[in-house]
Amino acid sequence: YVDDVVLPEGSFVCAGSAVKLEAKKQPNMTYEWRDNWGTIYTENNKQTFEVYPQKTTTYTVKVTNMAGCSYEVSRQILVNALPTVTVSGIKTFCLEEVGRTFTLTAASNPYSSKNTEIVWTYQVNGGTNTYKGTSLEFAPQTTGEFVFTVVARHTSNDITCESTPVTHVVNVAGVPQVGVADVKVVSSQN
Repeated sequence: YVDDVVLPEGSFVCAGSAVKLEAKKQPNMTYEWRDNWGTIYTENNKQTFEVYPQKTTTYTVKVTNMAGCSYEVSRQILVNALPTVTVSGIKTFCLEEVGRTFTLTAASNPYSSKNTEIVWTYQVNGGTNTYKGTSLEFAPQTTGEFVFTVVARHTSNDITCESTPVTHVVNVAGVPQVGVADVKVVSSQN
């Protein structure tokens, strides 16, 4: 039976990705799938089986013929954890003058920055802009709400896994305009 069972050997996937396991179909066979964590997938008495592993897992299929003879084979699916990303920085910015900037910073876990890329996406004047780096310096030209979306992409074992996007909103407000002529003396003490 070992030659008749086909599973991806030593395959790397991103955590939560769909992985299709397949045993070669033969007439009058039953298939029992289980993992090394003790889960038996009784609802999948089929030749193909789809899983969504969150961590490195070994899957075993037991193939049994009508006479009750069976054989088992296992394959390990290696899982790259998804990176996470956090953003820190201001949420309100007073635009006193055009050209004034603010800085947002992003950090990713659990990986080092060596193989991790931070990608920022934001809209300005109707266009989409992207920037790569752990910090973003931004100089708003107008007031309004600016939405920054950040993802971390980590590449390991020839596969790139992407974090769930994080959104950071900065409200840029204008400074009240008050001139000397607008200030009145209402009372004075002699």
